[in-house]
Amino acid sequence: VGLVVTDTSQPDTLNLATTIAGVKNELICDPSLLARLTNAPYNLTIMDDLRGKFSTKYQVYGYLYSNYWSQCTHRIITGMETNGHGQLRDYIVAVKSAAVWLDGGVSVDATALAAFLTNMAPVGGVWMGWVSNEGSDLQWIAQYGIPVLASDWFDNGSLFGGVSSPINIPAIPPAPALLNKIYVSIILSDGDNVQYMQHTMMANWTGDAARGSVPIGWTTQPLATDLDPGMLNYYWSTATTNDCLLARASGSGYTRINYWSTANENAYTKEIGRAHV
Repeated sequence: VGLVVTDTSQPDTLNLATTIAGVKNELICDPSLLARLTNAPYNLTIMDDLRGKFSTKYQVYGYLYSNYWSQCTHRIITGMETNGHGQLRDYIVAVKSAAVWLDGGVSVDATALAAFLTNMAPVGGVWMGWVSNEGSDLQWIAQYGIPVLASDWFDNGSLFGGVSSPINIPAIPPAPALLNKIYVSIILSDGDNVQYMQHTMMANWTGDAARGSVPIGWTTQPLATDLDPGMLNYYWSTATTNDCLLARASGSGYTRINYWSTANENAYTKEIGRAHV
């Protein structure tokens, strides 16, 4: 194991380093840690030094595409901000995903991104992490038949997603007889966001003694069956008969389905229908 060193003057080299770390089994290293990691007791070798190699982010992602995209998984591409937060980066490395940070709503960024997404099979992959502009990016990504999974703050994904655990879904309680009156459905949103399930949803779930006293729908991310089956099992095992876990409106991912082609929309509907049975 050696080091891939980032260039602090070109923040996007963190995403390139993340990609290289997965493909070549290296450790991401900020230059401030070099003296410590290259000397005793670690004595690690610099394998890839990205300092001084790039003058623009487009050079960074062009280099990533030309040299590493063919070795990355094409089932996942990950949008990650370059401000240093690393919650999802262990997972990105583990699955050998390319990490990028470009805005599909900006023409030059879209051109750079299109090279990646055109190599991904529609309905055969997912955009993880997050996007730089929710409105324009969700619309742009949708044309490729790729759903988005908000997950840039998802913790310890390589650990929680690395275990196999059957999902124990309790029996659905019988529905009460409908009466001639107005019914109100209470549904808590944002659960399609898998990091929300880890943090805010967990706080709401455990922090209110009144939970279970009235029927509530909790939106959840179906892909938690793969990303964190233990967490999903926890919710099911502690749910009351008044707590119902729901998939969000666009199924396993967050997307603007009205921008999908008819063929991709039909394939996606068929796939999530099969997956959610």
